[in-house]
Amino acid sequence: MEYRVEILGGALRGAKPEQLESLLNKVAEDDWFLSGLSYKPNTNQMWVILQREGEAEGRSPRRRSWLSDWS
Repeated sequence: MEYRVEILGGALRGAKPEQLESLLNKVAEDDWFLSGLSYKPNTNQMWVILQREGEAEGRSPRRRSWLSDWS
């Protein structure tokens, strides 16, 4: 089992729903799924906790981050 944590939002503004939707769609392409959400105390940042089963043959390699793919 593998876990990843991605951070959405910033110190001054929270994540937009479109950002969360885009992230979830992109991670699903790599067989990740949402395991949990948490808010970072005293900020507008959201921790998105992702999970997937162990490495499978033929699975796309783990990306460093999906966030850089946003336009």
